Amino acid sequence: MAKIELLNTLTTQLKDWADSMEYSSHRLEETLLQNDNADKVEEKLVSIGISAFLVCIASLVIGLFVSIAAGVVTGIISFVAGLVLSRIVNKKLFGNVRTVEQLTTEEVGLIEASKALNQSFSKLHKQLKVMALGSVKIKSPILFTRYPVYRDRILRVQLLISNHSAENLSFKYRKRYNSLAKKYASILREFDRIYANAKA
Repeated sequence: MAKIELLNTLTTQLKDWADSMEYSSHRLEETLLQNDNADKVEEKLVSIGISAFLVCIASLVIGLFVSIAAGVVTGIISFVAGLVLSRIVNKKLFGNVRTVEQLTTEEVGLIEASKALNQSFSKLHKQLKVMALGSVKIKSPILFTRYPVYRDRILRVQLLISNHSAENLSFKYRKRYNSLAKKYASILREFDRIYANAKA
C-alpha cells in the first residue's frame, strides 16, 4: 500500500515537473524573441517620466533667462527630445520585439533544442495528465524506467542554455534569461530528486 501511495505521489510530482518544463520552454522562446506583454505599463511610465523630467529641467533653466513665450517653445522642443531619448532608453532597458530571422544561429538552436526536449516528453506528459485524473489501478512504475535517457536530454539543453551569453538582449530580457538558466538547472535537480525516490 505504501508503494502505491509513493507511486501516486511521484506520478503527480512528475506531472507538475513536466508542466514546469513546458512553461520554461515557452518562456525561453519569449525571452529570446523579447515578445512578451509584461511590463508594458512600466515602459510607458519610463517614457513619460524621462520626457517630463527633461521638460521640467529645460523649462526651469530657460525660464530664468528668457521670456515665457520662449520658455513654452523650448518646453515643447525638450518634450519631443525627451520622447526620443526615452525610446532609446526603453530599447536598452526593455528591448524591441525580435523576429526569428533576427536571432543568432545559437539562439535559434537554443529554441529548437528546448522544443525538441519538450517534444520528447510530450507523450509522457499526456500519459501523466490522464493518470492524474484516472484511478490508482492505471498508474504504472514504467514511467520511471528511462531515467538515464531523459536525464541526458535535459542536461544537454541545460548546458546549452547556461553556456549561452545573453549580451545581445535588453536589460530586462538578460535578467530573465539568467533566471531561466537557473530554472533549467533546478528542473534537472528536481528531475533527479523525483527519480531518486522512484528507485527507493
